[in-house]
Amino acid sequence: MAQKPLIKEKALDRYDALAAAIIFAAAMVLYVRTLAPTLLLGDSGEYQVLAYTLGLAHPTGYSILVPLLKLVTLLVPVKDIAYRVNLASAIFAALTLALLYLLGNLLGGRRLPALLGVAALGLYHLFWWHAVIAESYTAASALLALVLVLVVTWCKTKNAWLLFWAGLAGGLALGIHTFVLLAAPAVLVYLACTARRLKDWGLAALGALTGAALALGSFFALNARSVPSSFIEQIAPQAAAWGMTAQEFNSPVNRLVYLMGGKQFQDQMFVNSIDKMSRKVDEYYRATQHDLPTLILWLAGLGLLLLFVYKRPGERRRWPEALLLLLSMAAMLVFIVNYNIGDIYTYYIISYIPLMAAAAAGAAGLVDLLDWGIEKITSASNSSEGAVASLSPSPAPGEGAGGWRSSLAFWLSGIAAAALVAALLWVIVLPSAKTVDFSWRLHRITFLDGTDFAGYPYPVTQPDWPHNQAEAIVAQVEDGSILFTGWDILYPVFYLAEVEGRRPGLLAHEQYPAGSDGRLTSTAIDYIQANFGKRPIYFTQIDEDLAQNYNFVAVDSSIPLYRLEKR
Repeated sequence: MAQKPLIKEKALDRYDALAAAIIFAAAMVLYVRTLAPTLLLGDSGEYQVLAYTLGLAHPTGYSILVPLLKLVTLLVPVKDIAYRVNLASAIFAALTLALLYLLGNLLGGRRLPALLGVAALGLYHLFWWHAVIAESYTAASALLALVLVLVVTWCKTKNAWLLFWAGLAGGLALGIHTFVLLAAPAVLVYLACTARRLKDWGLAALGALTGAALALGSFFALNARSVPSSFIEQIAPQAAAWGMTAQEFNSPVNRLVYLMGGKQFQDQMFVNSIDKMSRKVDEYYRATQHDLPTLILWLAGLGLLLLFVYKRPGERRRWPEALLLLLSMAAMLVFIVNYNIGDIYTYYIISYIPLMAAAAAGAAGLVDLLDWGIEKITSASNSSEGAVASLSPSPAPGEGAGGWRSSLAFWLSGIAAAALVAALLWVIVLPSAKTVDFSWRLHRITFLDGTDFAGYPYPVTQPDWPHNQAEAIVAQVEDGSILFTGWDILYPVFYLAEVEGRRPGLLAHEQYPAGSDGRLTSTAIDYIQANFGKRPIYFTQIDEDLAQNYNFVAVDSSIPLYRLEKR
């Protein structure tokens, strides 16, 4: 008897869209329930301010993400601006999970197994943490998942316009998170293996150029606004740290090169020895093994293997998809092990998108194996009955056993698949059950309690601390004053000054930005001297070099806060 295809290769349909919508809604319920309620420190505070004032963020500028955050604050008018920007991260996280479901379904060809990667990523502590605070990583994850969904759907449907939209999304990565661009070589290899029409390549290139143009256009538009809270404006006094005069730093092109090129952090990139890279690979492996269910890693390995070697009857070979996932992960890992910033672990979030998709393909392969076993059993039974039936008169139409046995096989396959996926989901979800319960009841994430990450950028047990600390500073400085402070509290101060309108004209600057070697540069000292006597100038840390010619008079030793005065 000819073997029937286990499952037909298909693109997505309305049932997949419905399932994705349900996943999005379920994720939103969890993330909104545990959302950070107010103002945050560091990068998170920066996004909360810039979503209101519309300026450029720290390298690489995030020229598309900032307007997107602004859009969320306008479309979702709940509570205050800080809360809405936190909410934007939850929206991007839920969208990531919905897209990951679609990607897993496309790769594995089955709906239920695609839930495994969704559950593992959605409950992954690092992802969940960044889903409830203002940050860029859930937006970047959603963007990467979208690109992968679009190119794989194109391969199934050959609708060339899908490549235009994939290219557009990829180009926009310049303004959302450039780490996503590391998947571009993998996408190009995928197209080289599957695209045979000039139209496909042309629309993909057009989309990429359009997205890049939008990102660059938004960059120059945000730079032209010159709002005081824009990263590029508050960092300008330290221009000498990067070999520029104040005038040179004002050039839009120089600012583009500085931010997009990550000049502030270039000395941390691709300087590692082979031995250090090996240690960082080991760190990545250990973190992955510790933070993700072991089952997911086994399923991902199985998924990649099956995509390379297994072909369902009636379907094309799927090794290009295996290359797409594998090369994406490899490129991201190469960058991760060659970048020495302290929070490099946050990049793991984006790198796990292909991993979770591979896990869904692996789970789908296990379901295929179940189907194969059930089909073999029912086929053998049918063959035995067929031999007996050949010695008897032919049954009337509709009275044969083959029909009900085929129906039985169908139901057995469905029940077995559901049971298998349920068991795998249980293994994945069970370790997080207590955390979900505690976090749900306390209305906040609880897995950071007692760790080194419980205070920054979101003080989970003291959520009002950033606002209170900024208020203590803002209450003691005058309108139009200048403040030099640390990165952690810089943007909470800007939030009170600009978003809440508490200190009109306040100019705040990071005292010792990355690249300044912990000293005020010559351009910063020139800036201070030019404004001394015209504006009150405050510091939250005494600068030893400046103290040789100026007095740091304590205004409030509990903050601490010092007013600069001439000796």
